[in-house]
Amino acid sequence: MKLLNTNHICIYYSQRCNYNCTYCINLATPVTDPPSRVEESTEYLERFLKRFEGKTTIAVSGGEPLLWKDLPILVDKFDLFWILYTNLHKIPEWLSHPRIRLVIAAYHPEHTDIHRFIQRASRVDRLVAKVMAFPGKEEEATIFHTALQEAGIVAHLAPSEYPRGWSPEFITQLHDHPTSLLYNSRFYSKDAYYARVCPAGTDRMFQITPTGAIEPCSEWAQPSYLGTIFAPRLHKKPVLCGKSCYCEWHSFNEATLANENGRWQTFIDTGHWHNPTSEELDNYVEAMQWN
Repeated sequence: MKLLNTNHICIYYSQRCNYNCTYCINLATPVTDPPSRVEESTEYLERFLKRFEGKTTIAVSGGEPLLWKDLPILVDKFDLFWILYTNLHKIPEWLSHPRIRLVIAAYHPEHTDIHRFIQRASRVDRLVAKVMAFPGKEEEATIFHTALQEAGIVAHLAPSEYPRGWSPEFITQLHDHPTSLLYNSRFYSKDAYYARVCPAGTDRMFQITPTGAIEPCSEWAQPSYLGTIFAPRLHKKPVLCGKSCYCEWHSFNEATLANENGRWQTFIDTGHWHNPTSEELDNYVEAMQWN
């Protein structure tokens, strides 16, 4: 799973967000809250990131990354493949920086008008819109998804991670809306009965929390043993993972097909997204052994 054939770092810079979506996995805190440790430590973060310049993808989430004052400074300073997960509540000029390879904008029906979202999304290059679908509101999601596609915006219909409660009609319908998010790991994953070699926690793959702690992935419930951006202690080699893991590395924050690098690179280069067929998606899931 090497999106864009690079190593992966996720930075959850803060929990601060101007939205408070009921389904969000993060605990949104008010935008007026004090800055996180990461926000206050730009100099230390810069020193840490220097060792990863080149073929490394950094996904920035939160919270809302467009609230991170120093983020455009980091994007401009480091030759990395930046990916932003945003609610697109505004469009700053720096969002068009060529080092920002993807903008994954989640459409939140609780907080924004579809027409306003379309207007903003149409102004951003290399943007993918993510439309969350929930049991009992499947039709609403497919309507939003269709409206975005008709507006010429690459839109991914994303079933939430809870596998129960979906209507059989919607499960069948998913194959009429094939996108890179159709088979996200949280939706289809089952218990693993074997230990897998996992690079999470090495310099190839890890996440940074708002406190500056370094953790293998979001499923790691114990205090970090990998140190912090101030004193890192990354693994030197991959370890065995026996967990039934739903972490971001199994779908790179649900941006599957994560290893279809040709598909993603074509989108970055040309703006054209080729929807995978149902057969391609089935083969992909089987190969990844998520089900």
